[in-house]
Amino acid sequence: MTQILITNNGVHSPEKWAMMSAQNIFNIQSTVQEDKLIEAQKFQILLAEQLQTHYNDAQIEERTALTNDAEHVLKAFAVSSYVEKMLQAVISIAKGTLWEAHFAITSVQNAVREVLQDHLFTVHHIERLSHADKNPTCPHATQYKAFFHHSS
Repeated sequence: MTQILITNNGVHSPEKWAMMSAQNIFNIQSTVQEDKLIEAQKFQILLAEQLQTHYNDAQIEERTALTNDAEHVLKAFAVSSYVEKMLQAVISIAKGTLWEAHFAITSVQNAVREVLQDHLFTVHHIERLSHADKNPTCPHATQYKAFFHHSS
C-alpha cells in the first residue's frame, strides 16, 4: 500500500511515521476478519507505540549528526541498525497474539524490513532537506538540496 505524507516544508513527527509504518506493516483492512477488528486495531497501536520511539531516536540522531558535521548531509543513510531493532520490536509485540505465526515467517519479516527501510530512508531525506532549508549558506546542504530539487 502506497501512502503519501504531505509536509509544510518541515519534518513529520515520529508519531506520524510510526502510524504510517504500523498501517503498512499490518494492514487491517486487507488481513483481518471482522470479528477481530478491535483486537487488530489495538495490535496496530501497540506497533505504532513501539516504532515511535525508534523514529524519534533516528530523527534525533540524524539532526545531531547534521548539526555536528557539515559533510554528514552528503553521507549514505545509515538505517540498518534501526531497521533490525524495529523488526525485533514487531516480532516481540506479535508474540502471544493471533499474528505471532504471521510475523515469524521469513518473507513477512523481509517485507517488514523493506517498509521500515523505505520509511527510514525518507525520514533521513526529509531531515536533510529541512537542514538544507535552515542552513542555506552551507555548501554541502545546498548541494544535497540541489541534487533533489534541481535548484541551489
